[in-house]
Amino acid sequence: MVLAEFFIPHGHCYLWKPGLVGLHLISDFLTALAYYSIPLTLTYFVTKRSDVPFNWIFWLFSGFIIACGTTHIMEIWTLWHPNYWLSGWIKAVTALISVVTAAELVRLLPQALTIPSTAQLEAEIKERQKAQAELWQEKTHLAQAQSVAHVGSWEFDLATQDITWSDETFRIYGLSPGQPTLTLSEHRQTIHANDRKAWKKTVHQLVRGKSCQLEFRILRPDGFIRHLFAQGEPIFNAQGQVHKLFGTLLDISDRVAAQQRERLFGAIALRIHKSLDLDEILDTTVTEVRQFLETDRVLIYRFNPDWSGQIVVESVGEPWTAVLNTTLDDPCFGKDYAQLYQQGRVSAIANIYTAGLQPCHLQLLEPFQVIANLVVPIILGEKLWGLLIVHHCRSQRHWQSYEIELLQQLATQVAIALQQSELYSKVQAELIERQRIEKELRVSEQRYRSVVTAMSEGIILQQADGQIIACNVSAENILGRSAQQILGQIGMNWGGQIIQEDGSPFPSQNHPAMVTLRTGKPQVRVIMGISPPEASLLPCPVNDSPVAGNKAKSGGLKLRHKEPICQEQRHNITWISMNSQPLFNPEDSQPYAVVTSFSDITESKRSQEALHLITQQERERALQLEQALQELQRTQAQLVQNEKMVSLGQLVAGVAHEINNPTSFIYGNIAPASNYAQDLLHLVQLYGKHYPEPVAEIAEYIDYIDLDFIATDFPKLLASMQEGARRISEIVQSLRHFSRLDEAECKQVNLHQGIDSTLLILKHRLTQQGNRPPIQLVKDYGQLPLVKCYPGQLNQVFMNILSNAIDALDEAHNPAYLSGLPSANRGNSNHLSPINHHPSPMIWIHTEFVEPNSVIIRIADNGAGIKAEVQSRIFDPFFTTKPVGQGTGLGLSISYQIVVDKHGGQLQCHSHHPQGTEFVIKLPVTKSL
Repeated sequence: MVLAEFFIPHGHCYLWKPGLVGLHLISDFLTALAYYSIPLTLTYFVTKRSDVPFNWIFWLFSGFIIACGTTHIMEIWTLWHPNYWLSGWIKAVTALISVVTAAELVRLLPQALTIPSTAQLEAEIKERQKAQAELWQEKTHLAQAQSVAHVGSWEFDLATQDITWSDETFRIYGLSPGQPTLTLSEHRQTIHANDRKAWKKTVHQLVRGKSCQLEFRILRPDGFIRHLFAQGEPIFNAQGQVHKLFGTLLDISDRVAAQQRERLFGAIALRIHKSLDLDEILDTTVTEVRQFLETDRVLIYRFNPDWSGQIVVESVGEPWTAVLNTTLDDPCFGKDYAQLYQQGRVSAIANIYTAGLQPCHLQLLEPFQVIANLVVPIILGEKLWGLLIVHHCRSQRHWQSYEIELLQQLATQVAIALQQSELYSKVQAELIERQRIEKELRVSEQRYRSVVTAMSEGIILQQADGQIIACNVSAENILGRSAQQILGQIGMNWGGQIIQEDGSPFPSQNHPAMVTLRTGKPQVRVIMGISPPEASLLPCPVNDSPVAGNKAKSGGLKLRHKEPICQEQRHNITWISMNSQPLFNPEDSQPYAVVTSFSDITESKRSQEALHLITQQERERALQLEQALQELQRTQAQLVQNEKMVSLGQLVAGVAHEINNPTSFIYGNIAPASNYAQDLLHLVQLYGKHYPEPVAEIAEYIDYIDLDFIATDFPKLLASMQEGARRISEIVQSLRHFSRLDEAECKQVNLHQGIDSTLLILKHRLTQQGNRPPIQLVKDYGQLPLVKCYPGQLNQVFMNILSNAIDALDEAHNPAYLSGLPSANRGNSNHLSPINHHPSPMIWIHTEFVEPNSVIIRIADNGAGIKAEVQSRIFDPFFTTKPVGQGTGLGLSISYQIVVDKHGGQLQCHSHHPQGTEFVIKLPVTKSL
């Protein structure tokens, strides 16, 4: 674009801070997106509403808004491309369109004000809409009320013979709303034959002007019979004559069926509870069911163990064949069907010939003359005892849900009758057995009392409220209390004190008997100590407590509630191991009592305490020795590391000294040699000028040695030698700075010299190594004052951190490491360092002065990073993440001690694996060391 190369991108104004650049980028993008969407909406509106006056002003608005959006797009573009002239011209176009739009808008304002007001029109429309909405709401509410109450309405015009039904009336008659309403003759045909006479009589009463109501039945198209309750009112005209009939209709089928079921179910249930004659109960059941359902046959079928069976009870009407005592062996009925019926399966078939039954089933049912079949299982306990079966032989029949529910309830009552019969037969045997058992129990109880009395363990029996109601002699001896002192007590109120193993008071709610009574769960091996009734246990003073230790220095003789009791008082304690077992009534979930057994473990407890004390002392000695050994190993390793650094410094200083002497000779003689060479070359030039024709031998030798090339190249050669000597001198100076043999004491130094000398020593590692490209070094030095420190030790810190950074970059470019790294993480980083987005290996060194008295050195790399689970241990001695043989684990530990302990500074590590690492060194400038 025009003159773009004379400017810088706008992003430099934001210092390329990702957050700030992202904020402007997102804000301008969303604003431009909104600006571009508004013209689209306006365009759509104008194209759809061509009747809108002054629609051309919308096009001007669209152009103005698009231009505004374009200016925001240019704001994003100039973040990276400095095309400010183009951005300015776009803004100028935007301003021009804005001015034109504003001028046209002002010009159109008087014309727009002359447009007639639509307030009256809107008011009239709203009033009409409100009236229509209220009318529609009333109709809707009426329809909803009828639907909720299941009440339909009807109207009959005597003059036109037209019948009008509500939607709910259609649903009651099994029709869909919107179908043609039935005519009077069609409606008469839907009424049950037995109810038509009463219905006709009621209609005549309504025509004569009398209000009336009627219960009747209808036959719906789906074959179901419904019971209805209708109420009617005559409507009179102005002459007082009935010209319309109006009424409501309520479906009461469920209520009628429920009443009939309740009467039948109650009668059968009453017969079951009053009679123990099973045959009479079953005969009554099948007879009542057949009469209630108005069907042809009801029978009870009982299974044998091999799933064959026999019809044991039957009620059959005329003229159908009786099948009582018929034995059946259904080849289709097996374990699969038995499992289904045992799970509560009900078979309701309207027509066996159209239900898709297997041929073997049809062959079995044909002798029974059955067409419709209803089968309900009779389950006794968890066993399938038999089937309650209803046969409708005269025609097909759609079984109603209430009929199925009734049969299921009756099957349950039959199962109860069967259980009652079985129980009655068992009662006689159980009475004899109970008398025998009671006699044996009396003998067993006497034997039990003898055993409990002779036991060495203490036994206590407590009621549900915790009161002790029984104990044996051993319990008296162990607790040191008489039976009179123990019986009648609640919980642990035995006199004296009860403590836990640590010497603290034993909470009464944690007593095993109380826990068992509360939870119903047994308690095992609960240890407690019991003092004699006359003894009183007090906490030890802090300095006398066996575990007080150094706490006595600050606690004095203050008594603490949970402090262990004194050693001499523990000899007065009886230690017991207690178990508790709940006692349940068969029908209860909470125990009615608890039995507690306990044994005296005082001697065993004292032996364990002595052994524990000895073990504790030995463990403490071993821990002290282990800590001393670790400290010795750490100190030894640090001394070895320090000695290595001292040796390295001496070696570097010696090498620097030896190189410095010959280099000084060379560097000092190059200047005179250069002058001599210039003089000689000048002499040769003068000789050639005054003696242009040398002898043949000299001319031949001049051509041989190429005198012109020598005259040109020899000064360059001397200059190159001088530059090399100067470079060697700088290297020697850097080596002396790093060794700092003459700077072992604390002094003020320039930290940049130490960093540069360290980088010079590591320069050979910054070059390309195997699969790793050369490491780019970014030095972002700030203005630092002289810092008072131990320069040699700080150089060691710089060496350790920079060496680790190079190792991390080597690892990050190892093919084995890259193959195990998820592709989503390669080259991706959110780390705070500004170098992580670079694909090539890089080390970034940043220094800055922080008010009032600190300097910060940041050393960051974009290498492999450190995993989060090991970051907290990187400064621990001997801890290393490098393979065996490649690291001692002392570098960062020694560096941490030098920075924090020796200089009073801070050393922090920030790393996001696998996105690089940053070490931050913060040092005081003038802290007294």
